[in-house]
Amino acid sequence: MRAFMIDDERMYFKLLNQQLRNAGHILGFATSGDEGLKTIAAFDPDVIILDIRLPDMNGFDVLDRLRADPHFSHIPVIFVKSIKLIIKIPKDHWGLIMSKGAYQHKVR
Repeated sequence: MRAFMIDDERMYFKLLNQQLRNAGHILGFATSGDEGLKTIAAFDPDVIILDIRLPDMNGFDVLDRLRADPHFSHIPVIFVKSIKLIIKIPKDHWGLIMSKGAYQHKVR
């Protein structure tokens, strides 16, 4: 499996990369939405792991752009963020996230 992670926290990449590599998978990485959108096509992922809060744009904007591109519209997207931030997201936003075909994962 090829996963692509867009997250400004390199620590999360290092942790996930080690786990996925040990299982025989490959993880690509970008630290901003713009960088991720520019480099994801060359990586050709099977799944996208996306942070909600990025330095240049939010994860919702990245997801909108990915869903508008036929090459990425079918690829599963998993939103990952600490429980602290997830609690602050208004309930009506979760419907928006799920309607775009994303999954949520709470890190405890």
